[in-house]
Amino acid sequence: MIKLGLIVNCSTRAYTVDVNKIKAYIESRGAACYVLGIRKEGFELMENFTDLSDLPEDVRAVFAFGGDGTIIQAARELSSRNVPIVGVNLGTVGFLAEVEISDIYSAIDAVISGTYKVEERFMIRGRVIKEGKTVYEANALNDIVLARGGLVRAMSLSVHIDGELMNSYYCDGVIVTTPTGSTGYNLSAGGEVCEILHQLKAFFSYPQYIAGCSSAFYISFYFIYINCI
Repeated sequence: MIKLGLIVNCSTRAYTVDVNKIKAYIESRGAACYVLGIRKEGFELMENFTDLSDLPEDVRAVFAFGGDGTIIQAARELSSRNVPIVGVNLGTVGFLAEVEISDIYSAIDAVISGTYKVEERFMIRGRVIKEGKTVYEANALNDIVLARGGLVRAMSLSVHIDGELMNSYYCDGVIVTTPTGSTGYNLSAGGEVCEILHQLKAFFSYPQYIAGCSSAFYISFYFIYINCI
């Protein structure tokens, strides 16, 4: 039996989604549907919001209803499952979403019938290492931002690639982005946009300066280490 999952971001226009009706339609097509709940701990940690405990390992796809943030979060949470995500736009721009809510049933039919194409995009993984121990790590579909937070003054940062120093900065922060994320914070900070988002395997890194700016630089490697000086 084909199995599909549903993730609905309740903070967006969730009132436009009749989850029970969509679930009933999926089941009427002979497939099983799993509506994934929300973890209360996720709101405290501001991550891992979705309860994946009921999601089968052999699920064919997961429909994520929300904006780009919902799709990005679903990609983080499902990265270890290697499950295709179908973004259904409930936000405003919906840059990453492939489906509008008005087309949800035809999208479900396509997934169930197997008449769809998977677009692969790579992710990056960040670690926070303190005194030689990893204290935090997470995956990202779009970007990783090292910022000064509530500090008034700027930070001194050094960027290393495969153990080699690339450059040092005195700045508000550094953005390390994938091609998918190049249109997000990277673009807002004046960085370059990757045209072929899903094919080019490259990283972009862009420093955030208090005053002035520097041209973005292209990075075609797979390990970046940022050190706070």
